[in-house]
Amino acid sequence: AMALAFEVVYHANYEPLYQRAGKILQEEWYHRQYGEGWLKRLASEPKTRTSMQAAVNRFWQPTADWLASVQEDFSAEGISTESAQSLRQDWINETEALLSECNLTKP
Repeated sequence: AMALAFEVVYHANYEPLYQRAGKILQEEWYHRQYGEGWLKRLASEPKTRTSMQAAVNRFWQPTADWLASVQEDFSAEGISTESAQSLRQDWINETEALLSECNLTKP
């Protein structure tokens, strides 16, 4: 979700954040690879799959709400014209694909 938010800033060429957003996106790629690796490992084990699904269930809505609020702020400040719903849907599509790969589901 954070990477999607910074991609909006990066592609909007919002000067105060443009260069910083590029650097953050580069670093975020490594964090994402690390996090996805652990998610796949933990979700593959019957002992930890239930805990992983519980974590997805717990953090799904707060993350979706945060992403929508960030996009609304970007729109209000003229940083982006993309709708909050569009950005949220991009996140859902990416996340659902990963969850499916891990035999987990969105709440």
